[in-house]
Amino acid sequence: MFEADGTYYMHYDAAGPIGWLTALATSKDLIHWQKKGPVLELGKAGENDSASASYGTTFYDGRAWHMFYLGTPHTSPAPDLVPAFPYLTMKARSTSPAGPWVKQRKVIPFQARHLLLGHGQPPSIRENAGLPCLRSYNRPFSWVRRPELVGSGPQLVILTASKCSL
Repeated sequence: MFEADGTYYMHYDAAGPIGWLTALATSKDLIHWQKKGPVLELGKAGENDSASASYGTTFYDGRAWHMFYLGTPHTSPAPDLVPAFPYLTMKARSTSPAGPWVKQRKVIPFQARHLLLGHGQPPSIRENAGLPCLRSYNRPFSWVRRPELVGSGPQLVILTASKCSL
């Protein structure tokens, strides 16, 4: 939430029939809020935000408004459509805190090469060509343990996109 010119703006995740999108609510007094609806749309098929464009975080640099948001081409099955990895940081820009927001597809703030998970059990692990493979939301990933990343704490699993078939 942030304030600009006497109005408070709050971006939030709106879950709807097509997926999760960043939506906007505004207030003059922090008590009464007006929902303005989604401010981002899903990307086209094959784009990194084709299944979710959610969790918008906004800031003003003195000249323009910037929003970093979570994009992903994967979700859990309907009806929930919960965003699923890979979670990709994407960027949009506007001249107003209320939008309209223009996605900056050529700007890649962070490019993840690995996905880190906690020490919980993965949904489905099978061996393939001598390597363990994880299947989650019908997407295969290979995994390796990296204890040097956490010392004596809980183990992390690093997942990398693979061609393993289960």
